[in-house]
Amino acid sequence: MNFTRRNFFKISGIWAIGLGVLPVYKTVTGSELSSGKFLPGKDELTGHNWAMVVDLNKCQDDCQDCVKACHGIHNVPAINNSKEEVKWLWLEPCPKALPNLEHKYLDNRTKNKAVPVLCNHCESEGRDRAY
Repeated sequence: MNFTRRNFFKISGIWAIGLGVLPVYKTVTGSELSSGKFLPGKDELTGHNWAMVVDLNKCQDDCQDCVKACHGIHNVPAINNSKEEVKWLWLEPCPKALPNLEHKYLDNRTKNKAVPVLCNHCESEGRDRAY
């Protein structure tokens, strides 16, 4: 192979493309993320895990105050399209929100009550439910 200016630019171009594609490939495939290269920095923000307890005896029927307060504080957009809406807190019928709560001592008032459902943006993703 004759090493000409044209061949030099071809080889340089191939190397440049290869070096540019490699970081993108690692990021897309996740190999870069799982390798442990990205560690928390010394100035990382530290947070707390919060919990919320809802007393269903104090909830009034058709009240949306908790939903409005949550969405207002967290700047959740109001989107009327049900396929694209964003919800952090919403009301669902009790059997739909708590499907494992069914037992013979459950009264009709509780069974038909709308209960607040949380977004589960926390680490445990709703696996630790308090009944």
